Amino acid sequence: ALLARQSTSLRVSFRLGPAGLPREAGVLVTLPGQLDASAVSFVADVDGLHGNITTTLENRTIHITRNGDGDDALPGQQVRFELRGIVCGFAGPAGDAAIETVLGSGDASIEEADNLPIGTILPSPIMVHELALLNPVAGEPSS
Repeated sequence: ALLARQSTSLRVSFRLGPAGLPREAGVLVTLPGQLDASAVSFVADVDGLHGNITTTLENRTIHITRNGDGDDALPGQQVRFELRGIVCGFAGPAGDAAIETVLGSGDASIEEADNLPIGTILPSPIMVHELALLNPVAGEPSS
C-alpha cells in the first residue's frame, strides 16, 4: 500500500513494442506529482536489457540510459526493474505515470505508454500511546 509521506518502491515491468530498443537508446519513467523521486535509487540490473546502464533524475523523470554496449533489445522483450526511495505525497489519488523509450540524448521518442495509474495514497497511521475517557465531573480518568 502507498502511505502518505512514506518511502516506497516502484516495480516497473513492460514489454517493448514493435520497435524494440536499440543498444544506444533508453527508457524514461515519468512519475506523477504526488510521488517525489528526489531520493530515488536504482535497484539491481534491468532485466531484459544487456550492457552498462546509467540512471539520472530530472524533475520527476527518471532517465535509464543504455551506454551503447550490449545487444539491441528485440520487439516483445520483457523489461523489468525496481526504483526505491520514492516518497508518497499526501493521501488521495497518486496520479498517472508514463513510460517512454527514447533514442539518444535528445530523447527522440520511439514508443510510449501514458496514463498508467499508480493507485491511491492512504493516510499514514498515527501511533497512539494513550486514549482515555475523562470523568467530566471530577476530571479523573473513568474506569
